[in-house]
Amino acid sequence: MLPDTSVNRAPVWDYDIWYFSYGSDIDPDFPLISVLCGERYPGGWNWTGSCTEEGDAYYWAQQAAVDHDERVKVVHEAQAYIYNQRPWVMVAYTNSITAFRTDRFSGLGSRIGYADFMYPTNLLKAVPVQD
Repeated sequence: MLPDTSVNRAPVWDYDIWYFSYGSDIDPDFPLISVLCGERYPGGWNWTGSCTEEGDAYYWAQQAAVDHDERVKVVHEAQAYIYNQRPWVMVAYTNSITAFRTDRFSGLGSRIGYADFMYPTNLLKAVPVQD
C-alpha cells in the first residue's frame, strides 16, 4: 500500500486538515499553477483540488501577457481571486532571496539548478570571493 501522502490522496480529496509549505520563484507563475484545473492529477501541482474556469482564465491570461505592466495587473487580480477562493489559508509569508552574484560570493551551492534560499541558514554558507 502506498504511504498516506497528499500526492496519493489528492485524487480522492479526502482529508480534514492538511498542512504544506513551499517557496516560490521570483516569477509568480508557480503559485498560480497550483490551482490550475489541468494540474489536478497524482503528481500534479494542484494539491488542493481547487478548480474554476475563472482561476484557469487568470493563469492563461498572465502567461499570454507580453506587456510587463499588464502581466503585473493580471497577476495581482489572480492573487486576489485565489485569496478570496481560499483553496488554502496562508499561515505565514516569509521573504526569500532568489539571486546572488557569483562574481562576489561562493559556497552557496546549487540544488536542482537554483540556489536554495528557502532556508535562511543556507545563507551562512556564503563566502566572499577573494581576488
